[in-house]
Amino acid sequence: MSTQTLSPDMLSSAPRQVALWRAAIIGTIGFLTLVDLFATQAVLPSLARLYGVTPAAIGSAVNATTIGMAVSCLGVALVSRSVPRRLGIWVSLALLAIPIRRMMESVKQPTSAT
Repeated sequence: MSTQTLSPDMLSSAPRQVALWRAAIIGTIGFLTLVDLFATQAVLPSLARLYGVTPAAIGSAVNATTIGMAVSCLGVALVSRSVPRRLGIWVSLALLAIPIRRMMESVKQPTSAT
């Protein structure tokens, strides 16, 4: 068996690499959160036509979603230390499925003529 000794240079660069990875992951999550918030703006006119509302009304719905995300982040921050991570993800996905299901049901499906 061979053992590898770590030089002082290798030990000092490890925390720097961890910090760079952590910064990259946090930056990616932040970017994807912004994309999630603002990606709907491109389809707002289509959503307004689909739901038969004015562009201002659909814009208010998007703003309410953004405010909801901000408020829920505060709530999640308060309980994040006491809830196991996997359980938190499962509960979040289950709760997210409810409005998504209702939204899917509310979309007018084209009827096919047979």
